[in-house]
Amino acid sequence: MLNTVNPDSIGVPKIYGAQDLYRALKLIGEGTELYLFIETKEVFHMADRLRVDRRVTTFYLGILDLFADFKIFHHFIGPHNPTCHYIMSKFLIDWVV
Repeated sequence: MLNTVNPDSIGVPKIYGAQDLYRALKLIGEGTELYLFIETKEVFHMADRLRVDRRVTTFYLGILDLFADFKIFHHFIGPHNPTCHYIMSKFLIDWVV
């Protein structure tokens, strides 16, 4: 149980689905926010299914890990790559808006 530390927020990297999220929520207190790092292809497409609790407040895009999970080489990451534009646009629309 993490409640003895009583943090304001906790970041959870590399989740693969709702079960990982529910396990994390059980470990934190009611006053602790949960930050999710979107780093796996499974979770990238699950925005509508992971907004399950008011403590889930923040989403970070882990683009390097996400590219690795999609088996896309890191050297493709750049401002002129349409794949990067798509991933970042989808993240903003699905997760942030």
